[in-house]
Amino acid sequence: MSVLLAIVEDIRMNILSKHLYIREVHVDDYPRFPHRGVLIDTARHYIFKEVIFDVLESMAQNKLNVLHWHIVDDNSFPYQSEVLPKLSQQGAFHPTLVYTQKDIAEIIEYARLRGIRVIPEFDSPGHTFAWGLGYPEIKTTCYENGKPLFGPLGPLDPSKNSTFEFLRSLFREIFNAFPDNYIHLGGDEVHTNCWWTNPELRRTMETVAGISPDLNPRDYVQSVISYYFHRLTKDLKEINQNQSPERRFIMWEDVIKSANEIPKDSILQLWMSRQNVVQQLNEQGFRTIYSSCWYLDHSKYGIQWSEYYLCDPSPYFDEGDEKDKLLGGEACLWSEYIENDNLMTMLWPRASAVAERLWSAKTVQDINSAGRRLQEHKCRMMRRGFKVGYASGPDYCLRPLEAKESYKDDAGALSEEIIMRQIKSISGTETPKQGSNTVEPYFSSPQPVKLFFDLPPIELRKANYSQARISIS
Repeated sequence: MSVLLAIVEDIRMNILSKHLYIREVHVDDYPRFPHRGVLIDTARHYIFKEVIFDVLESMAQNKLNVLHWHIVDDNSFPYQSEVLPKLSQQGAFHPTLVYTQKDIAEIIEYARLRGIRVIPEFDSPGHTFAWGLGYPEIKTTCYENGKPLFGPLGPLDPSKNSTFEFLRSLFREIFNAFPDNYIHLGGDEVHTNCWWTNPELRRTMETVAGISPDLNPRDYVQSVISYYFHRLTKDLKEINQNQSPERRFIMWEDVIKSANEIPKDSILQLWMSRQNVVQQLNEQGFRTIYSSCWYLDHSKYGIQWSEYYLCDPSPYFDEGDEKDKLLGGEACLWSEYIENDNLMTMLWPRASAVAERLWSAKTVQDINSAGRRLQEHKCRMMRRGFKVGYASGPDYCLRPLEAKESYKDDAGALSEEIIMRQIKSISGTETPKQGSNTVEPYFSSPQPVKLFFDLPPIELRKANYSQARISIS
């Protein structure tokens, strides 16, 4: 039924007709990658639940199946914890700008009904300034010239058992709130020397972890990161023991540069490195997700979607070699300069180019063909009520009201003859005669465009990492 609705919509039959004939269609299709995601950041700017619903609905229209929800960061902590309430009470921008447990459940269910998984990211030990506003005792005190600095400036303090007890309590609740098998633990950009400057932490870490206080700042920070993630993942595995589903972890690629004892079933997400590092990490036993070339918030003047489209995440020549190693990729939209009013227009239609790259075969590289499809899809999304940005410069999309009015004859009545002639014209069964009363196609392309079957996202109703196949009759 959903395929039928898509076909009817694409031929612009949003009206009633006594006779509508549609040929039997059989489509076999499957995605190249099982993980085809979008990252949204709700910490730099709070994103309203209704906008997240729009993101999910539009993801479904683009066959994207993973929402990576970067829910908290330095700037704010909008996740409303019931076991650690001061996190949002002190860390959110405003008491009303939070995501309650009910909100989260609604978002997850909305996503599930559209075949989309929701993977939350609680980034640590860095990017945790807002955590310390409610619970300053979990943060490291930084020193300068031998004197402590005021405020929760440092990363989480891994020298205290109480820090890990805090994290166990928080993630136990997170596991209950988010049912997906995977949780993103972050781990990026712990560049600070704060740990190295704190004399008490250095003494404790020498005792509990055998980390020499005489190491240079860079090596010391890397050693502490390794200890932190080894202990954190061990603790989280313990609290998940004998529970379903079994939890596994995604981390940013930064972690592996320091830590050598993270679980091998972890997934590493690349955001700095190029494709050759994918293979290097695969050879170490880690599966990977690629994002380096798909930071959509890095906006610039002109056409950008072509760069995203031509960026292939895989270093492997044969697609068979990447299977179960490179799981796919994500289009990332960090929100330093993104808020509710411009999120959708920054995301679409550029993320559609990423969506096709993650779905289609490696050999699909025709940029001109992709441009025509993208332009058509942009108008399709506008017709469906989504806010979208530009695709390739000057163009046009008819407004839905104008398109509906164009189906009227000279007397202002709906003309069945006009409707059926247009159906035949679009489907290629009849060539309109010059000067005939044919409805203007609802495309922005100046050339006639054959019907493009926009398959609905039904291939991953059961969210997992197995390849799925579509068979539609």
